[in-house]
Amino acid sequence: MLTALLLSVSAFAQSGETPLKGDVNEDGKVDVADINAVIKIMKDAGGTAEAPIYYWYVGTSVPTSIGGTGWTSLGTNLSSITYIQADTSNNPDYTFPKFYVVLPASLQFKPYSADGSDDETAYWTNSMWTINNDYILWTLKDNTSEINSRFKK
Repeated sequence: MLTALLLSVSAFAQSGETPLKGDVNEDGKVDVADINAVIKIMKDAGGTAEAPIYYWYVGTSVPTSIGGTGWTSLGTNLSSITYIQADTSNNPDYTFPKFYVVLPASLQFKPYSADGSDDETAYWTNSMWTINNDYILWTLKDNTSEINSRFKK
């Protein structure tokens, strides 16, 4: 009797009319794979998922990928980063290099003065980073003077 019941449930589940209750992964049967599917759904939906790791870049060339020289993990500090270009005004022949800053777009950071009070977007241009559209590339417009910027929301 139990075998006949199981066969009828399996046949009913595969008929396509009504999904089998508990068949989360829709494979026509309720088993351990469905439990694993529920755990994965819970994890991916934010219940137990780990927070994403964000990185930022500062350097004198546009990076070609995420990682490597110039990249730093933001860790859990998602409030701001500070970029300081050294003051070499005592050397009149020195030309500052062009600097680039790459930040996660989802954080919506903009450049401000080092103390965070004045908007400095006039000193920078921004664009979606061509390597990965999840990042914004900020390019310093004027490479002839000192700049101290804090990127924050």
